[in-house]
Amino acid sequence: MNFGAAPVVMIDGDEYCVYQALVNVPLAEVPEAALVKSATLALTCVNPGDAVTVSYVNEGWQELQVKWNDRPQAGTTLGTVTCTEMGQVMKLDLTPAVK
Repeated sequence: MNFGAAPVVMIDGDEYCVYQALVNVPLAEVPEAALVKSATLALTCVNPGDAVTVSYVNEGWQELQVKWNDRPQAGTTLGTVTCTEMGQVMKLDLTPAVK
């Protein structure tokens, strides 16, 4: 399945139902000579749970074509976030991934 058009990105590491999400950041829109001072990913919790690891993906993929069996492998870990209460906003520094 592919949820590329879904308004909510679901991620979960439950042993009975695993969700992984790919988020494509449009870096092509950043001018080539630009100096990126900071980049942040903000996630709003809709269901508290265990920690989630956010990793950079080094290979290309297409939003509406990628499926579980052909998804790109996780690369460098950018950080971990934990959703502890509904509505909580978790922020993760993505600056190293866009520099």
